[in-house]
Amino acid sequence: MELSIDDLLAKVRVIARTPRGELLRQIVDLIYERVEQEYDDEPLTPEDLEAIERGREDVNQGRYITLEEYERKGENYRKPLKYTDIFSKMEATLKEESRLSEEDFERNWGIFKNYHYKNDSNDDIFWKLVQVVFYSGMKASIVTSRMPALKKYLYDYKKVKEYDTEFIDNIMNDQSIIRNKAKIDGCVKNAVIFDKIININGSFSNYLESFGDLEGESTLEKLKKDLKQFKFLGPITSYHFMLDLGLKVWKPDRVICRILKRLRLIDNLEDIDQAIRVGREIAVQVELPIRYIDIIFVMYGQIGEEKTLGLKTGICLEKNPRCSICRINEYCTYQN
Repeated sequence: MELSIDDLLAKVRVIARTPRGELLRQIVDLIYERVEQEYDDEPLTPEDLEAIERGREDVNQGRYITLEEYERKGENYRKPLKYTDIFSKMEATLKEESRLSEEDFERNWGIFKNYHYKNDSNDDIFWKLVQVVFYSGMKASIVTSRMPALKKYLYDYKKVKEYDTEFIDNIMNDQSIIRNKAKIDGCVKNAVIFDKIININGSFSNYLESFGDLEGESTLEKLKKDLKQFKFLGPITSYHFMLDLGLKVWKPDRVICRILKRLRLIDNLEDIDQAIRVGREIAVQVELPIRYIDIIFVMYGQIGEEKTLGLKTGICLEKNPRCSICRINEYCTYQN
């Protein structure tokens, strides 16, 4: 009878979740040592490699932990994480902390469920690009408060691309805006690039769709690389722009990565690719637009007031996190 790797792995996963998991590990280690001695030179089959890769993916996605981590944590070992439970508890905490009524919460936060480039004009999309440029590296609450003033100058890309040095100097005299000349210069250069894209493709939506199926990871990766032609769009800010276009990625910034690391969903704060994969997995499980998931995570970990969303500050802060009101302590490693 031919041994089925899939059947064997399925049984191993079931046993590993039970109190007999440690016994299973010892038995497997013993057998492995003997087999290794007898068949040390035998190469792995394609099926073996595929099974190993599936196991790595399970660990990366937080469904299981490695034996090394199991031994290190001992009695503190936690069961595989349930994204739906984590997300619903984060959302419930923010609803409770928000000063908005339930109706206002659904309206103001619900905006993030409807982001999609097909709903936007070319000027709307350019304005989203401008916002990404200014939010990058700056305190979100300050940028948000100055956006209405900036919009007077930087919304219409056809006008912006014509700005000369003298006009930019006049903009810099406006006390109500964020007077960051490098970012304003970058927006003017971006308007020129944006205009060329429109002239070639007819619309920015056509440009996006020219890359292929925007549901596919390889397509999104090609798009991300091309977006780097815009000033101030780097590895993370490109994801921010794509996120605001309604594409299935989120922005793995330091706030989101800090939460994911504390939840043991990523191995380190610099692993952007792993954070992106986790974001997609969460979106699949909770069945909500990833832009809405992103804002929940960001507001959960971001310091500072956000009046539109009714929050004084976040919960899972970098310093002095508010663990006493956090509902996902059971999953968190910050205190454990």
